Amino acid sequence: MRVLINDFIGGALDRGIPLYVRNLIEGLRAELIAALAGPEPTDPREDWGAFDVSLAANCSLPAAERKVAYARTLAGRLSAPRDALLAGRITERQATALA
Repeated sequence: MRVLINDFIGGALDRGIPLYVRNLIEGLRAELIAALAGPEPTDPREDWGAFDVSLAANCSLPAAERKVAYARTLAGRLSAPRDALLAGRITERQATALA
């Protein structure tokens, strides 16, 4: 999983690919993180999703918590920006501003 998140996706973003493809990759990354973290539990003390993402993405726990919150927001209540991000019509920065 770590290889998929960091090497493939991160490497693809550094190769000068078209913007709409970058946006698609960022949307897929958010979906992957949301799937890895799982749904948000009712008790915040039982939320282990950020730990899983932290290990898979080789990042700090606070960074993983931000990624999980963003991904869960896109997967949940912000389906229109998620669809626009996957279609390449908006950038990750624009989707983050909406979240």
